Amino acid sequence: MDGGVSIEQERVDVANTERKTSSAYRFGDGVETCSVKNVDIPMLIPRNQLVKLEVDVVNNKIPLLISCPTMKEFRFVIDTNHD
Repeated sequence: MDGGVSIEQERVDVANTERKTSSAYRFGDGVETCSVKNVDIPMLIPRNQLVKLEVDVVNNKIPLLISCPTMKEFRFVIDTNHD
């Protein structure tokens, strides 16, 4: 994340945060699926602040989904005019 760390090292760092979990989720298809693990993803946010986003990993082909409360907490801005 800081320019001096390789992608491989970042993957190892994320893997080292791996925890077992089995939280249940229901997505657009209505089928319930359980998470297979929980990990911390490092994120660099404005003002060079390093934070960790705790996420559950599911065995589905879906993009990373972030809840509205979490986006508000991190002050995310979705700018569809400049994407």
